[in-house]
Amino acid sequence: LETSKNVKVPLYHAVKLFKKWKFLRDSETTYLNNLVGQKIGIYEINDVTPEQITIGCHRITFNEASRLLDLL
Repeated sequence: LETSKNVKVPLYHAVKLFKKWKFLRDSETTYLNNLVGQKIGIYEINDVTPEQITIGCHRITFNEASRLLDLL
């Protein structure tokens, strides 16, 4: 997977992260913060909310991640 800023991460890592994010979001738990500090490729997750994830300087909305997953 490649971002608009030419950052590349393994597709497997991106899909796995999204599935974890979706599960935690859907279960309405406070465990979203457990994703902070985890790696996706060589990048680290800085912040997670139900609506957005920040990885390095990249902010990805849940809706955009969901849309991309639907395209796969």
